[in-house]
Amino acid sequence: MSLDKESNAEFSYFKEWNLYHTIVKINAMFHRELYDSIRDTFPRDTAFTLCDLGCGSSDYISKILSTKKCVHYTGVDMSQSALEYSAKILNAYKNITPAYVQTDMISFLKCAVSKGQKFDMIFSGFAVHHLSSSDKETLLTLISQALNPQGRFILIDIFLPERHLKSYYFDTLMSYYYARLKDSLSQEEIDATKHHNETFDFPEYLEFYETLSQKIGFQFKVFERIEGYFSSCFQLI
Repeated sequence: MSLDKESNAEFSYFKEWNLYHTIVKINAMFHRELYDSIRDTFPRDTAFTLCDLGCGSSDYISKILSTKKCVHYTGVDMSQSALEYSAKILNAYKNITPAYVQTDMISFLKCAVSKGQKFDMIFSGFAVHHLSSSDKETLLTLISQALNPQGRFILIDIFLPERHLKSYYFDTLMSYYYARLKDSLSQEEIDATKHHNETFDFPEYLEFYETLSQKIGFQFKVFERIEGYFSSCFQLI
């Protein structure tokens, strides 16, 4: 599936971000562990440029960026409410200079590459899995072209464990996830979450990313794996 402007409906149940923030708050998707695992990949004592693809509210990444010296941040998201929420969070930090673009990830990167715009780092948290396999390859190729030499792409997302069918992800791993939600969400909210996942989640094997990395020119490293979630780094070679 391609993330274009016509696919905004997939985010409708996140419209006001209240549901998603509840999920994050109870750590149902292991945000705490996954973001902690990438903390040291960002420069601490030197200024850097960062593009956040599918930035959402920037809540968790802001906790990391707030500890850095100087960050020139570009947030990309299709949701205007998400960008407004992110701005409220990041504008509170003097060391972060935020800018925003309301569009999909691939369109933004195509435009950036065409203009010769490059970043020291590119990040995406829980957004790339909405893309088809072919669009993921397009995205990673564009990312490699939009990074400065020795640049890094940091990815946090879902994955399909090796030797399992995709039905395992939805039937088994997601059953653990819904169990973690039951004390914090209503059944209606859980049903909406389930519908969203079954409609718009396209998990890949980690081998998929390893193969793409070799093809494109990245060195791929996994930092953390928890159930069907992972954090990783794509380092330009």
